[in-house]
Amino acid sequence: MVDNILDILETYHNKKKYADADFMLKITNLIVNYYNLDEYINNYLIISDNIGPNSRYSYLYKSLEYNLAKIDNPINYKRLKNNYYGFYNLQALKNIFHELEHVHQEQIKDNDYDSLVGKILILGDANTFIDNIYIDTTYLQEIIIKLKRLKYQIYYDHNYRNVPAERMAIIYSCLDMMHITDEKFIKNSDYYGLFQYINECDLKDILLSDYKLKRNITNSPTLAYLKGLTIKNRMFVKKDCSLHNLDIPFEERIIYGLELTKEEFNNTQEIEKKIIKKRNFI
Repeated sequence: MVDNILDILETYHNKKKYADADFMLKITNLIVNYYNLDEYINNYLIISDNIGPNSRYSYLYKSLEYNLAKIDNPINYKRLKNNYYGFYNLQALKNIFHELEHVHQEQIKDNDYDSLVGKILILGDANTFIDNIYIDTTYLQEIIIKLKRLKYQIYYDHNYRNVPAERMAIIYSCLDMMHITDEKFIKNSDYYGLFQYINECDLKDILLSDYKLKRNITNSPTLAYLKGLTIKNRMFVKKDCSLHNLDIPFEERIIYGLELTKEEFNNTQEIEKKIIKKRNFI
């Protein structure tokens, strides 16, 4: 699978061609088929709209949408000029990894719901909680559900970086791209340095985002987010010792946004060395 993805990247690189619908679909299908994710996607939509939504996955409709106009920040075009196509294609691939991680998370919630990561993802999904409130909905109940969704959407947008599903998708997509960019044709390109710099900044930025040291242990951004979702979550987090367990391997705790020791928090270089070995799709 990885070789096939690299072949597509190299073909577009050699032709100096920008990622298009064919690029997005071919690579998406490679990953979906390899990891048996097809039951979680009913339809694909690929648009190029500057005022449209960002790329997104909806588990309610099993819909995967890519927006080619919002793959990258326009400022990078000015930095790279003639070599922008290669940088853009790497950003497009990173976009695919990010959205497919959300698809993969649905698979985890179905098959590994009792695992630590499954538990965190289920607790962190406000829509799952709302959808299970009512089985047969009246018109009034539908309005209540819509209002609850709006409330949680505002909370989600405000705390985006601490949403467990988003944190994991950002981290894993950055790590996957680090392994992809080891290829010679990418390393020898003019755009490699800028992409690698931005990718590493994204990773470093999210890893310790909203962590604060309190005596000998940090807070947990994820637990703070979960507590803010529902009263039910607040009670569960308070009682569930597994979410406060420092015996969980460090690499898992930093990815899931759980508590760190003072030594772990202060040693950022060690964090990067340990986390760099982790990967998801690649």
